[in-house]
Amino acid sequence: MRAPIAVSNEKRRRKEGSPATLGLLIDFLEDDYQNAVLNGIIDAARERGASLICFTGGVIRANKRAGGERNAVYDLVGPESVDGLLVMAGTLSNTIGMIELSRYCERYRPLPICSIAVAIDSFPSVLIDNMSGMWAQIDHLIKVHGLRRIAFLRGPDANSEAERRFRVYRDVLAENVIPQNPSLVVQGNFQRASGAEAVRVLLDERHADIQAIVAANDGMALGAIEALHARGKRVPDDIAVVGFDDIEEARLSTPALTTVRQPLHEQGRRATQILLERIDGRAGPERIILRTELVTRRSCGCLPRPGIVRTDTGAPPSVIVDASGPEPFDVSIAAARDAILADMTKAARALIAGDLGWAARLLDAFTADLADSAGTSFLSTFDAILRDEILKGGDSSAWQEVLSMMRRRILPHLARYPERAARAEDLWHGIRIWISGAEARAQARQSLMSQRAARLLGEIGTALITAFDIDTLISTVTRELPRLGIASCYLSLYDGDRTPAETSRLLVAYDTSAEVQPRATEATFPSRKLAPDGMLPAGRRSDFVLEPLFFKEEQLGFVLFEMGPRHGAIYEILRDQLSAALKGALLVKQVADKDREQRRLLVDLEKRAFQLERAQEALKENQAKLGTARSAAKEAVRLASNAAERASNFTRTGGRPPPARESSPGEAPRVPFNAVPCTRDAIALLTNVIRQAGCRVMFEPPSEVVELSGAPARFAQIVTNLLMNAVDASLIKDGGVITVHLSRAGNTVELVISDSGGGIAPDALPKLFEPPPIVRGYGPPSDRPCIFRSPARRP
Repeated sequence: MRAPIAVSNEKRRRKEGSPATLGLLIDFLEDDYQNAVLNGIIDAARERGASLICFTGGVIRANKRAGGERNAVYDLVGPESVDGLLVMAGTLSNTIGMIELSRYCERYRPLPICSIAVAIDSFPSVLIDNMSGMWAQIDHLIKVHGLRRIAFLRGPDANSEAERRFRVYRDVLAENVIPQNPSLVVQGNFQRASGAEAVRVLLDERHADIQAIVAANDGMALGAIEALHARGKRVPDDIAVVGFDDIEEARLSTPALTTVRQPLHEQGRRATQILLERIDGRAGPERIILRTELVTRRSCGCLPRPGIVRTDTGAPPSVIVDASGPEPFDVSIAAARDAILADMTKAARALIAGDLGWAARLLDAFTADLADSAGTSFLSTFDAILRDEILKGGDSSAWQEVLSMMRRRILPHLARYPERAARAEDLWHGIRIWISGAEARAQARQSLMSQRAARLLGEIGTALITAFDIDTLISTVTRELPRLGIASCYLSLYDGDRTPAETSRLLVAYDTSAEVQPRATEATFPSRKLAPDGMLPAGRRSDFVLEPLFFKEEQLGFVLFEMGPRHGAIYEILRDQLSAALKGALLVKQVADKDREQRRLLVDLEKRAFQLERAQEALKENQAKLGTARSAAKEAVRLASNAAERASNFTRTGGRPPPARESSPGEAPRVPFNAVPCTRDAIALLTNVIRQAGCRVMFEPPSEVVELSGAPARFAQIVTNLLMNAVDASLIKDGGVITVHLSRAGNTVELVISDSGGGIAPDALPKLFEPPPIVRGYGPPSDRPCIFRSPARRP
């Protein structure tokens, strides 16, 4: 286990008085359950001006859905980037259990931490009352619908919430004297596919005779309904199905799903409020438990009837009308006003953030229209509130339940006022029709938005897949992602082999709201900072989704998306697309690098082959010289013998010398030659080396005759040396053009060979060339010098 993060108060990232940045450890963003909690967190953070970073690292140590590869981003969490941490403990612990999760979270101390859904030792938690809602649901199946053969789909063994719901199932059966049958219990994992698999196990393997299926969450319940429909089973006529959570899809399914409503949005809000209090140094509650409610829909057998079955049915009504005499309606409503407003707010599922005065405005408009048969205040007020919520992506169906709650609370006060009661029914009925139309329009709008997002994601995916190099990938990201409403994005690659690496390199950076666009550089930064200093948006709050980038088991890096659309699946799809495109671009770069290296090796081999060829020629020359030396030795012996003979003759002739003979000098005389064809021959000799280096040579002499006096082979060697230098310099830039210039100005002949490469330092020239750059002993017939030049090192 990693050691806890030790950070002193003086070294905390947050400056005194500046807005806080919250971190959220979350599995992923493709399911409605976690998105609903996330929406509550975002709303509460915005109210307080706090920013949010969602670390989507998967279920801890999970084997499926790439859990292990995703977990790496949890190691990026620390005080370098966040001031406090929210933990979606209900999902992250599905594999390791709560005891191990508690140990896991110790690594983040001393950051303030708040757990959501299940309790973590020594940290504040926002929990739900699993027992009340689950009990009411199973009891409803037994007592209202008369069902007794009830199967149960369990959640993960390590999930404490799932186990509590299973215990409630067994307790309710015992309470109603129903024998418990282990063959009616199937293990699931909270995923939709496990609900379909449970139906197969129950009906095909165990041939169970069941009347109802209770699932530990909505995902498995919806999967079970699909599997039952595929087998020709009717829900609820043949088998009733119920779930737990009340995600958005539960009310949209066919049939609509009876379920237990968790206050998911409220969980996120309350957890955020507690964490911000801890960050500010204030002591808040250690544990908050929120109630659950049974929502009856068609899948259990109930006819469509909007409303919530309260789990606290024993509570007395807020107002009891005294039968001894009528109470004035206005006085009666005023006495019950606070209770009515509280129930209306609760029925809205806390989907209206910030201003909670909407309930009072609706109630006041309603009572005003009761007294005025021509009044339209109620409809006008409802229209203004609901239209604003729909435009913000709110759930219009909740308003049906607000109306139902109003009706349930207000009708008892109208029992002795039949005309007002009829007027009230007309108002409620008219609003229901109006809401239904608004909801249909909202769903059509949502469908169009989803189709547009899908089309854009498809186009972006195609653009990314065809980005075969890093530069094209960068331009594609910065061009395409803003089309999805993603205002800024920062993509970084790990700089090293560790998982995750201690440092990273920022590859992509853009911010559509910035006056000066951020620029990615080659400089590295500590990975736990998530971006180089000063790179992330400053002076405004922001919500980011941090997604891991990996290919199979290879960790590539991570990407920060500034959250635009609140559809979490968009960011998960982009993660998949970016990971695949990035891996492809890196592979292409590796191939290009290897090809470049191969070309360098081929050029080096050609150079060595040329050098060996020259060495072989030199060896032949030496052998020839050796033969000449032997001949010279023989000649010397012969001359010595002749000298002795002449000495003898001198003695014999009395001192008269023979005729004198001249000896040849040690150096060969210079010869005149044309330097132009000699230069062309040197270039032709190196043709293969030049081609392998990706270079081409341009030699266009101003004249076809440039006469020199000297050794032609020595001049060709000088041209060869300068050309090989140009080839070496050009390899740095993958080739280029080498220009050979040979001209005569007056009595001076100049040879210049230039290239587009890196060049060599001037002080290295004498070491590389012999003769040196200014060579004496070669020149035109007038014996003026010939100058040879090679370019010095360029910046």
